[in-house]
Amino acid sequence: MTPLPQFYRTHLTKEQLLHLITTISNQLKKLHRGDNAPRTRMVSSLAAGVKKDLIFEIYTNLVKLYKTADRMVSIEGSQTNLKCLLEQKAFRESFLKTQTDFDIDFEDHEADQETQLLSIEDAVLIIQKLERKYQAISRRNYVRFVRERAAELHGQKVEIDATQAAIRIQARTRGYFARKWVREMREKELNILNMTPESYIRKRCSERERKQKEAVVGGVNGVERIEQVEDFPDDLETALNLLKTDFFLATPSPLDPTKVLKNPTQNHPDTVYRDACFRGIVSPLAQIELSELISQKELCKIDNRQFHFDFRSFLTLTVCIPLSLATWQRPKEQRTTPKWLLLSGAQDSGKTTWARAIARACHVTHVHVSKNAVNMGKRRIYTVIKKLAKQERRLLISIDRIDVLKKDLNQKGYTHRQMLLRTFLTDLSNIKSATVIAMTKVPLEELDCTIIDLFPLQSTLSNPSNATRYDLAVDCLSRNWEQDRLPKIPHRIFDIEKQTSGISRGKAAKFVTNRWSAANNKTNLS
Repeated sequence: MTPLPQFYRTHLTKEQLLHLITTISNQLKKLHRGDNAPRTRMVSSLAAGVKKDLIFEIYTNLVKLYKTADRMVSIEGSQTNLKCLLEQKAFRESFLKTQTDFDIDFEDHEADQETQLLSIEDAVLIIQKLERKYQAISRRNYVRFVRERAAELHGQKVEIDATQAAIRIQARTRGYFARKWVREMREKELNILNMTPESYIRKRCSERERKQKEAVVGGVNGVERIEQVEDFPDDLETALNLLKTDFFLATPSPLDPTKVLKNPTQNHPDTVYRDACFRGIVSPLAQIELSELISQKELCKIDNRQFHFDFRSFLTLTVCIPLSLATWQRPKEQRTTPKWLLLSGAQDSGKTTWARAIARACHVTHVHVSKNAVNMGKRRIYTVIKKLAKQERRLLISIDRIDVLKKDLNQKGYTHRQMLLRTFLTDLSNIKSATVIAMTKVPLEELDCTIIDLFPLQSTLSNPSNATRYDLAVDCLSRNWEQDRLPKIPHRIFDIEKQTSGISRGKAAKFVTNRWSAANNKTNLS
């Protein structure tokens, strides 16, 4: 292979580059004149070799011009272009420092393989950095231009025709009233569709009022219906005979009052019940019903079978229905042992509220053993509850802080309060009329196995989800509305939902009730 000519060098001066461009132009004109000239056979044969030489010279000159073009490009002397040129120069210098062999011979494949290039990550980072700088400079120049233009417009005082000014004022006024009318129309439509916070709160209040009216007078769809005993006799003797035969059951053998008095240790049922009320362990019926509590899917277990189920439906099927049907089982020998329930959840997760709602739904006597009674180990309270459970046909017992019976590997025996609670639960398991709901804050796996076996029904209460928090906030706001304690209706209930994210039901309800309430500020919200 012949060496390249001397004019293949890439370093040329301005005069040499201008001479090279002029030479290429003249050669192209000469080649063009040669193609347009009339030719004969002899001229064509002689000019063929000259044409090849001329084309080769033009090709070599173009290659030479291409190699020196990037060094002779003129740049506008603005500040932005100068900064871009400096960035490009810095980029080339940093790129050349990383190369060991920058010149590439296209005919030498081994040298091509040994060429070291930048990795994709490094190249992308360099390009991103330069692009960010370019965008920052462009934004700064644009903001400067906008500010200068705004200053010019602000300084100019243009006189406006009175007619044009009146037209503009009228157009803006009509637009304002049109937007106001559309906004009011949209609010009315959303109120009719129950799609605003106010309409949703009103709907919740009306539903609760309708349920209370139906419970009092037995109303259905607003029509009062009072059930009465038909064809009741007017004669007193006939009425007494009817009551004795149709409304009371005759006992096989009447109780002998002398035998009752001979046993002084036997307590009268009313005495035990009054003792339980005096000690504060018999809870009154809850004000909230089971259907009004906000429910969601929870982790439930029935005889070690685990599944996710709606919590209200789970309690209705496993606790409420069996507890309500227990009154139909007349002989005590044929009564089945009720299944106990173990609830696990964080503080203020609603465990006690669910237990009270169950007692209200079943209309059963509810006994609540508080955490103070469990922690202090009050033996007298346990004794009163066991006597009451033997006398009552249906009794619901809720025990708080059952986690005192959790596992402790360092402790060999049981403490006094643990022994009392274990004995109390064992005695209640032999009484078929008692249904126990135990509550704990620790996970179920940390409790003693012998205690867990007493509770075939288990459930874990979690924090409310998005939809549950929304319904909970609406329920609290509606109750404040009923008590005339809601001074202002929030524009967006979703904001309250975000504020109560990650907390339990009780804490969320307390937050909404205290945040959106005014005890001394009674306002007319109708």
